[in-house]
Amino acid sequence: MFRTFIAGTDSTLPGYYKTESLITKLDTNLNVLWELSIPDPDSSRDYGHSPSKIIINNDGTAFIIGPDHAFHVSSYRESFVAKVRLSDGHLLWRKTFTHPRGFRGMYAADNGDGTLRFVRSTYQSTGQFHTLLSVGIIDTAGNILNEKEYGWKNSIIVSDDLIKLDDGNFYCSGEYQRNRGFGFKFSPNLDSLWMVNYDYPFNVGLSVPDAFIQDSSGMIAHTGWTVLTIDSVTDVYNWLFRVDTRGCTVSNCDISIYEHTQLDPRWRGFPIPSTGPLTIDHPELARFGSVAIQVFDLAGRKVYAQIHDCNQAISINIEAPGQYQVLIGDENLNALGLLKVVIQ
Repeated sequence: MFRTFIAGTDSTLPGYYKTESLITKLDTNLNVLWELSIPDPDSSRDYGHSPSKIIINNDGTAFIIGPDHAFHVSSYRESFVAKVRLSDGHLLWRKTFTHPRGFRGMYAADNGDGTLRFVRSTYQSTGQFHTLLSVGIIDTAGNILNEKEYGWKNSIIVSDDLIKLDDGNFYCSGEYQRNRGFGFKFSPNLDSLWMVNYDYPFNVGLSVPDAFIQDSSGMIAHTGWTVLTIDSVTDVYNWLFRVDTRGCTVSNCDISIYEHTQLDPRWRGFPIPSTGPLTIDHPELARFGSVAIQVFDLAGRKVYAQIHDCNQAISINIEAPGQYQVLIGDENLNALGLLKVVIQ
């Protein structure tokens, strides 16, 4: 029988605005089957741990992840993952995570092998409000195995959720610079596949996605809000749009989606289409010293990765015909350029 799980918060201590995670299992008639409260481990502070997501596992358990990035105080310094037995609501374990620079919010998605992929926003320096997007891996025991950071310098970027796509990769969307949207796709190994900006045109600079899913057509559908001025009246409007798994808009064509503004457009790939080696060049190639070349097919799979010396034009071979994205980065994989190529 289908079961519903609700995550919420519960104010518990007199004199405090104290919250704890309240997890409830309901039947289809909304009768309570069990309830579980997961208290904040620090009883001496206001607020606490508010859950952002529940992930149902195939082994009769569920992961509880939090807090939501918008939640107060504790979301700036801590996050948590708890594992619960679904038959009776027994708390199997809870892990609390911190970061030396501080961070806000945490969302996760199941990789299908018992591990989770997560996204959170880490501060660029202690006491600074600017954040980077941090993605990582959590094992079945709740330990962080790996973590990588991406995003814009001197800006704020926060995700509103994380989902696994049908092609096996992961996707998150949210807001950056407080009032603009973004989409970010990465592999199970935490490699960046692409990051794009989402902007609604003809507004006052407010375009914020709130929620997103991969629909039955395979596209990624988003809902959010934008501020528009129509007939001299400024108001908040719903914002609905879809992109494909390469970040390209496929509906609502008035929406402008463009790639990282910091990417250098002077990178060239030739010949295109290519029937043999593909040459990658830049008018100031030698100054880069060396670059990391990564090639992805249209399903987001990495088919080539190599560090190349920049003393001369770079030559790579892609054997299978098709369309590819070539991501050029420094040795730390910070993006420098992006090429779209065709191999015949």
